[in-house]
Amino acid sequence: MWTTIPRDENDWPVWTAAVRGQAQVLVTDNLRDGPPPDDRGICQWQGITYLRPTDFLVLVDVWGDIMENGVAQAAFTLAEYWVQRYGGAADSVPLTPQLQALLTQMEQRLREGPAPGTTS
Repeated sequence: MWTTIPRDENDWPVWTAAVRGQAQVLVTDNLRDGPPPDDRGICQWQGITYLRPTDFLVLVDVWGDIMENGVAQAAFTLAEYWVQRYGGAADSVPLTPQLQALLTQMEQRLREGPAPGTTS
């Protein structure tokens, strides 16, 4: 764990299940008890990204568009895609620095392909 004594002992089963289940994302409103954000504002620990439900829904929406439309192969970055997709709308969804950093990280992984010895 990122801490030896959790703030909330009820979090232990959730964090343990995420690690043992090799989760990539843990969705929770309780980020204050999770790992501290890195210098980009992303809360990650042992390869697990901790997101609030609202951020996760936006991420799934963008990722779905990318997979459905093949945007991942486009020449622009995911952050630029976000601006194209949401930036001009009257009810524009803001791209928080944390989500932009996460999209950039995902883009890098997508362009690099799966790590040796793993499947996609």
